[in-house]
Amino acid sequence: LTYKVHPKSRAEPIRGVPLEKRPLEACIRDYDYLVFDYFATGAMLGLVSDKPVIYCDIGLRNLHEVFMKDLKTRCEYVKIDPDDLDPQAIKNRLSSALSSSKIYSNEEMRKYAFCESTEFSWTEIFWQLNSGKRINTA
Repeated sequence: LTYKVHPKSRAEPIRGVPLEKRPLEACIRDYDYLVFDYFATGAMLGLVSDKPVIYCDIGLRNLHEVFMKDLKTRCEYVKIDPDDLDPQAIKNRLSSALSSSKIYSNEEMRKYAFCESTEFSWTEIFWQLNSGKRINTA
């Protein structure tokens, strides 16, 4: 197990655990599994990769229900209540997620990573994400 620290993190590293300091895009190929507990750029990079992903939802992001459905199609989803942290229960849930034989696909993530047009357009992206309903972007 290697701990990948966020580039802007000020937290102390976990003692006795190897620490990865390279940018995720530089080291992602070196790992067998990816485990995220916070949804940001790194998590999205993991979701569009070919790596198995475990997402530990600690409740810091309020994700849209459609994205949540797609997320659960892509990776093992583990809900963790920060107000009730039981280390043994978390260990058991992560062990179960690591040993899962469920087959996942990153195909649903495609719509969050690619635009249909040859030119970048926020309007196009919002239009696609809203099932074809045009919305004001001004």
